[in-house]
Amino acid sequence: MCIDMSSTRIRRIGILVTGECNLHCLHCLQSLRATTCLDSSIIFRLLQEANELGAEEVLLSGGEPTVHPQILRIIGHIKDLGMKYSMNTNGQNFKALLQACSILPPSHFTVSLDGATQDSNDAIRGPGAFSKAVFTLRLMGSLGQKARIQSVLTKNVIPEIQKMIQLAINLGIDGLVFAVPMPTERLISMNLLPTAREIHLAISKITTIRRQYSSELSIAVYGTMTNHARLSPFEVCDNLRMRELSVDWHGNLVLCCQLAGYPYNENEVIASLFNKSLRDCLLPLRSRIVAMQACFNSVFTRGSVKYSTPCLWCARTLDKYWEPNSNYAK
Repeated sequence: MCIDMSSTRIRRIGILVTGECNLHCLHCLQSLRATTCLDSSIIFRLLQEANELGAEEVLLSGGEPTVHPQILRIIGHIKDLGMKYSMNTNGQNFKALLQACSILPPSHFTVSLDGATQDSNDAIRGPGAFSKAVFTLRLMGSLGQKARIQSVLTKNVIPEIQKMIQLAINLGIDGLVFAVPMPTERLISMNLLPTAREIHLAISKITTIRRQYSSELSIAVYGTMTNHARLSPFEVCDNLRMRELSVDWHGNLVLCCQLAGYPYNENEVIASLFNKSLRDCLLPLRSRIVAMQACFNSVFTRGSVKYSTPCLWCARTLDKYWEPNSNYAK
């Protein structure tokens, strides 16, 4: 199964502007990150280069992007280039988010919540996290700003799927995204990682429920179980189709932001952008993706591919994945 990338146009650049965060969530892929902020001068150059390559939108992420000391200048530069942006945030720093909106309203904010109540969310994200995130979501709604919730399908979230949907509707926001978790040692040690069957059943439930709420709320699942849909990662991942470029908080062009946060090695790094331009890195990136695609195809044709999500397959292919529970991938 080959995906033609010859006519691919880069649409977006995602930048992990910092590894720092003001929360310490139990399931976080980035829990081992150094407290590093990417220098704003590098970010300004990369935004210019991405714009010249045809990218129209920027995804600001982290860590928590609002803790970057130059985040408002970064947004101002995006505005000057005539680009759009979106932001992944934990919603704790609502003052910075308001300031960001005053400079350039984003396409949307994605605010992380991992429970429909204060008790369930704060057990994962820390005391006070729920009330601040909900306040931010209500504030964004009152301003007419598009916002959505992202929730990771851990064992504590799966029983609250219906409640999460109702919470999103009550808050008057635009969408709710459920994300499939990546295995980490801490997630497993805390007994928060579901089995593949549990996740498959949860996704089936979400698929059924969202039809009932299609007029009130957009509901999606990020990182769907591709072994059930029989889709190649190269058909569903914008990074692997070179529609999106990703830069980590060290200034490296990487395959994607998920792998940049996933520990154990740095095989996802394509090149350092401190001494190379984005354009110079496109050929090495394409070569890496073509090699990964050939690897996938050689196994896929034998009918022995085992992976639960595109992200999990890439993590294994790049030897980043620590295999703690074989039931998760089947």
